[in-house]
Parts: sequence; C-alpha cells; structure tokens
Amino acid sequence: MIFRIYGQKDSTIYEQTTRRAQNTGVDEILEVTKFYDEETEETFIGNSRILVQFDISNISQSIVDGDISSNAKFYLNLTSTEENEVQSEYQLDIHQVSQSWTEGIGQFHYNPIVTNGCSWQFRNDSFKWSTGSFATGTTGSSIINDGGGTWYTSSVNNTQYSQTFNKSTSDLKVEISEYVRDWLSGSRVNSGFIIKRPDTQESGSIRYGSSKFFSNETHTIYVPTLEARWDDSSFVTASLQELTNENIVMYPKNLLSEYKEESIAKIRIVGRDRYPTRTFSTSSAYSTIKYLPQTTYYQVRDAETNLVLIPFDTTYTKVSCDSTGNYFDFRFNTLQAERFYKFEFRVDRSGRKEYFDNGYIFKVVR
Repeated sequence: MIFRIYGQKDSTIYEQTTRRAQNTGVDEILEVTKFYDEETEETFIGNSRILVQFDISNISQSIVDGDISSNAKFYLNLTSTEENEVQSEYQLDIHQVSQSWTEGIGQFHYNPIVTNGCSWQFRNDSFKWSTGSFATGTTGSSIINDGGGTWYTSSVNNTQYSQTFNKSTSDLKVEISEYVRDWLSGSRVNSGFIIKRPDTQESGSIRYGSSKFFSNETHTIYVPTLEARWDDSSFVTASLQELTNENIVMYPKNLLSEYKEESIAKIRIVGRDRYPTRTFSTSSAYSTIKYLPQTTYYQVRDAETNLVLIPFDTTYTKVSCDSTGNYFDFRFNTLQAERFYKFEFRVDRSGRKEYFDNGYIFKVVR
C-alpha cells in the first residue's frame, strides 16, 4: 500500500540582506534559489532554503494499531512548478531540522515585509536560529548573513538523503525512511525537513538557477506529501481456478460512487473470460469466479487533472487474493476530500502489460 499524508506547514527562508528577516509562510511556492543582484546579475546576494513539516501522529498510531507495517518505507514528495536556468545536473540535500519553527503569515511580495514567523534569521517571532556552538550532531551554515536554519548532519544510524536532478527529473521524490523512524522512535523531535543545495553549490561560483515547488497554500492537488509504503498483499487462491484466457475483462464489483475520507474499504476485483466457452450447465459461465495472476496491480488517478497520485508499483500496489476472489484494501484519507478519482488496473503476464480503465470513478467526501 502507498499511504500519503499532507504537509502541516512549510516556508521558504531567504538569505538576502533585504529579506533575511522576511517570513513567507503562506506563499503558494517554495523555492531553492541562488540569487544575484538585479542590476548587474553578477554579484551573489544569497541563497534560499525550504522548510516543510508533517504531522506524523496518525502514522505513528497506525503502526501501533498494526494498520501500517513497522517496516514501511517513507518518501518525501514535492511537485515542481518551474525550473529557471538550472544546471543540467544538480543536487538537493534533505536534512532533519534540529530546532522548532513557526510557519508565519507572510508572502514574498508583501511590502512592507512580514517578520512574524520563521525567516533566515529567526525560527519564530522571538528566537533566532543558532549560528554557533551547535548541539551535538547538528550544524548550520550561511554565506552572506547568519542564520538559515539548523539541522542534524545525518540520521541516528548515520544515513543521509539527497536527490540528483537532471533533464528528466524536476519533482522531488526522495526516500527519507531513517529520518521518519528517528521521529517515530522518539530518538529525535519532529521539526520537519530542510531542503537546500550542498554547501559547495551554495557558495561556489556556478549559477544553479531556481527550483520551485508547490506549497501547502497552492490550493491544488500538487501539495507536498509524505508517503508510507509497505507490502500489504496476501495471495491465497484456495480452490479458485486461475484465469488464463488472454482475452479478459476486469472491473471492481463493489466500488461505491462516494467514500468518506476516513473510510477503509476492501475493493473486490473481478476478472473473467470476455467470451466464455459455451457449455451445457445450470449456471452461467459469467458467474464463475477465477483469480487474476499475482502480477496484477492498481493505481489511482485524479479525474480532473489526470495526475497519477498512486502509481502502479510491483511491490506496493499489488492486488491480493483470498478464497472468494481478488481484492485490495484502500485507505481513502490518503486522498484529498471533495475531489473525484479513478482506479486503473494492470495485469502483467506472458511478457505483456494489459491495462484496464473503464471509468471506475469515485469521489472522496468529508
């Protein structure tokens, strides 16, 4: 299963002297940018970094309750809105923030600027980020002006995470499992993530342009998410027959038109021969339940934007089977409420991928 939660708070902090105390907590865009003066575009004037935090209490309780595997992997996702003058290849580092911070109510274009909340200098309305004598295992850095956040240099077990971007990647999709496990275990306090360029790229002479992502305030489907992924599949065919015909139909037989956002449902999947062999029998051949191959998968697509939210995955979106047929369990609070979505299916067999999408649309409601 792939289960997603949405951001609790986020902000961009700016190093430029004129913006080092500015809060941008309600901007629709988050950005990692290397800035130069507007007049000559030659003089470096500072970097920007992203702060983002998620409330993982629901994930923690679900693990305790056994609804999420304790071996789940975790991924951070930010959707790109644009890239400007970026290098053909560059890197962003992701660290655990080591001090608490407040989101604030400012935006980049506000004049005068808003200083309530986090900024390059301040982590909240009253306290600055540490700039020296860092706590054990933590650090910070700046080029022009002191501040810029503080973070742990690695997870408790010395794992570090980063993502390399190139011409074919613009979205941030990076595993951060050990960071989340530190928070779940209580080894560290969850103060979110800081996303920045490596120190050498922030301070060097190479221009790295601007990487911009949608924030929580975007009012679209593209908000930051934290994913938990684990294999929840089970495949027990009992006395069912295997569906071996190459020409088949497939559909969810108990899909409702609406689901409450806190619902958890077992979606039953039916596969059958498109043209059953004619036999003399008192029952219809169409009513015979056969099981689909173990290499059957589902995905979820936003019906309005056509964006795939939960993709086909050969580990995490497998269709299960029990004595009554195929199914998969689905937690609808992984999707934003008051939107329409659709399930799609894929069967891999005989070296081919077969897709089934016949308008299996549903709505998630509050």
